[in-house]
Amino acid sequence: MNFISSLDNLRVALKSNVINQPHFRSPHRLQVLIVGDGTGPAYASVFTGVDAKVRNVRPDTGDISPATIDVVIVGPDVPASTLLLGRLRSILTANGVLVVAGAPVVGWQPDRDARTDVWVSPFGPSFETITSFCFGASASRHSPDLTLALATPVQNTFPPGVPDEVEHGAGTLDCYQFLVDLHEHVRPRFYTEIGVEYGASLKFAQCPALGIDPAPQLSEALPAHHAVSLTTSDDFFRLADTTAMKSIDLCYIDGMHQIEFALKDFMNMERFCHAGSVVIVDDIYPAHPLQGERIRQSRYWTGDIWKIIPILERHRPDLIVLPVDTEPTGSLMVLGLDPTNNVLWDNFDTIIDDAIDNMTDVPRSIVDRTGKIDARAKVMKKILKIVRKRRETTRMSESLNQIRELLARPKLREVRGR
Repeated sequence: MNFISSLDNLRVALKSNVINQPHFRSPHRLQVLIVGDGTGPAYASVFTGVDAKVRNVRPDTGDISPATIDVVIVGPDVPASTLLLGRLRSILTANGVLVVAGAPVVGWQPDRDARTDVWVSPFGPSFETITSFCFGASASRHSPDLTLALATPVQNTFPPGVPDEVEHGAGTLDCYQFLVDLHEHVRPRFYTEIGVEYGASLKFAQCPALGIDPAPQLSEALPAHHAVSLTTSDDFFRLADTTAMKSIDLCYIDGMHQIEFALKDFMNMERFCHAGSVVIVDDIYPAHPLQGERIRQSRYWTGDIWKIIPILERHRPDLIVLPVDTEPTGSLMVLGLDPTNNVLWDNFDTIIDDAIDNMTDVPRSIVDRTGKIDARAKVMKKILKIVRKRRETTRMSESLNQIRELLARPKLREVRGR
């Protein structure tokens, strides 16, 4: 099991109660102890990019000097007994933080001046309870750290010497032109996107819009009704103020090119959607198997976003999952959103574990774009017209069935006369 949700939960705890504390910042080197039996999550990997000395110990280790550790983390594979917690408190510095993941802590009372922060994860099969005991100066509350500290690194360089046959895209319509068409036909009242970069796609919105990107490089000023949250999407949905979010009519997801991030982005966005929303996920079609690897090996790189197609088809058959033949790397249109559906949330770790460990080869059907719909097909306009007309009515469910009937006719997916 990859324990992706557990690693994310630890990041939330650290950004809420450790990384945001002034006394833990550089030049201080964070002293971290991870207590576990070796069967739990690889918590040490979370500290990438932070100046920290991280050690893993078994619960019965007793050779740690008192008052020398800044942060102690007890993994979900360790029963958090009052005896163990009391012993771990003794090795913490005066301003230390004790983080306990797994089941709720019962019966242990920390120092009188300590602050206890209890948070229950909204996803993953375990729905972990994360309890942070903050002592001394760490008991002071500060806003969560929303910088790129603890952000998962993803290869973002262009490897040299890649054969020419790898470096190409495909498709019948530029993905940005497809997005322009979507705005024209959907006429969203609120638009969101993950991955703003230069702002080229955000500017298409004529309505109030919100972009999410930790380091955008905007080429021009945004309109007054547009805003950008300077955070990763994970931090935005779990730590930032989401009151700027409204009910979404159109959403564009173009964030991290690994399946766990794309799926989380979809899940989080769906919570703000309705049955008539349109969600677009970019980069679903590598034009060469090498482009679809999790670790970047070419300039054209989709990562393993393509896995979201079989995941949604298998676990969310209630959705309309429509791969669109856009250039250069395809777009996935998803209709029939249901913010009350918990299937992906309840099974997140299992789904991602299967995707990473078992979906290792890019299928030929993905490279060949089997089952795609031409972005220029007339049926696209018909679908979007139905969505816009019915999205505020009780007949949306009926309309979704009508769309399914249209899509069941293969000839309607093509462009005639070309």
